[in-house]
Amino acid sequence: MDGLKIMTDRAGQILSRYWYARFTRQGEKRNVRIAPKVEIKGNPPTDANGRIDLKGRGDAAFEKSRKAALAALAKMREAAKTTGKTKAVRDAETADLVNRYHQARTGKAIESPRLDALADLWRGLARDKTPTAERTRAAVATFARFAKFAKGYCRENGGGCATIDEITPEIAAAWFADIRDAYAWGTVKDQWHLMRKAWTRWHIYASKNPFENVVVRNGNTGNAKVERRPLTEAELARLFDATRERPALHGLVVAAACTGMRLGDVCRLKWADVDLRGGFIDTVTAKAGVRVTVPIFAPLRKVLQELHAKRAVGDSPFVFPRAAAQYEHVNAKGLPDRRTGIVRIVKPYFARAIFTAPEPVPALLADAKPKSEAEVLAAIDGAKFAPAKKERVREVYIRWRNGEKCAGIAAALCMARGQVSDYLKEAERLTGETYRPRIERKRANGHKSARDLLESTRAPAQSASTPPHSTAGTICGIHSWCLPCKRAFR
Repeated sequence: MDGLKIMTDRAGQILSRYWYARFTRQGEKRNVRIAPKVEIKGNPPTDANGRIDLKGRGDAAFEKSRKAALAALAKMREAAKTTGKTKAVRDAETADLVNRYHQARTGKAIESPRLDALADLWRGLARDKTPTAERTRAAVATFARFAKFAKGYCRENGGGCATIDEITPEIAAAWFADIRDAYAWGTVKDQWHLMRKAWTRWHIYASKNPFENVVVRNGNTGNAKVERRPLTEAELARLFDATRERPALHGLVVAAACTGMRLGDVCRLKWADVDLRGGFIDTVTAKAGVRVTVPIFAPLRKVLQELHAKRAVGDSPFVFPRAAAQYEHVNAKGLPDRRTGIVRIVKPYFARAIFTAPEPVPALLADAKPKSEAEVLAAIDGAKFAPAKKERVREVYIRWRNGEKCAGIAAALCMARGQVSDYLKEAERLTGETYRPRIERKRANGHKSARDLLESTRAPAQSASTPPHSTAGTICGIHSWCLPCKRAFR
């Protein structure tokens, strides 16, 4: 490798915005792009005829980019001493041949898709089923976040990443190291699959997928797998007692606990599969499609006998007809709700059975002096958050403090409105103040809503609450917290 080079045409115009190196092998000279890519910035030096002359000195930005290119070139030289030809050189030679062949056939050079165009490419994919609006928003936000991260990462480490073929394994690893500390495992997995498939679909040059060897989950990260444990005998007894006020729900919970079947199999259990005289349930599972035989234990036998005594000729073939109808309910989007509605109704009762210590409600003092912006930001900086999450909490709070609405904050930061609420909730927890809408009234009244009760099931098992049910049915739907849906299980 003889030295740095800027690719120009005969008129002296720059052809590429990246640094190249002159590479000589077996007497043949080749121009090889520096790897990782280093962008040419600023104004290069010129001679008396106005042509670029690297013997001179350009402005500060140009010299900074030249320094970064020299550092990358030194690493390529060290690798060439041991391997004879670096992988970067081989990839550059292959890419050059592909480009020349494609240009000879079509008359134009290959253009790798830009990162800011991935969302449009994803929308234009041919599909059997159109993705939902929520899925589309999530995908667009993921592409926007990755493009922003890659640009900032390359700015800090020297180089550039504007197209999908410029994504390196280092950029991919740094990206996922960042989101592992900021998002739940399900979100990390979805974003990983999306970016990995995007690279597979739209990359130009043949090379290994940079997202393949990314460690997306392990026991040392915050999204490590949570080991599930069965309910204890006392917790199961409290769960049965908590659901007795709603007989239909009580029978469903007892059946699920005594059979160990999946939620869909329990909801759609038919009387034809129940043998009370023999003491067995013989049915075919929906997921595996295999026939199973489950003994009927005493608590379940009592429930089934009571339901069978009330059953009349011509009634539904399902043991739990309301649960079966709710499980198969089709929402406004034309899709079945499946387990969502049942789970939302049952979770508060699990919270009552497992979390018995009431969660303290912070007192709201009328004469309490609100904290200044500097005090709140100091509290956020001192929190034990991951750096990425700490930065997001700060930015959300600052925008909220400046009067922006949650919807505007979510759009500006490429995140869901629920995430904005979660970050404001973290700031509330650190400061004891109230930022989210309608929360102050609930806390002042000394109770929590059913939604707040659900959140206790996702938190560590040191908090609990037993609030009354919500009395306002503003959102209708089988899985929503509205009065008609509550009455379905009474």
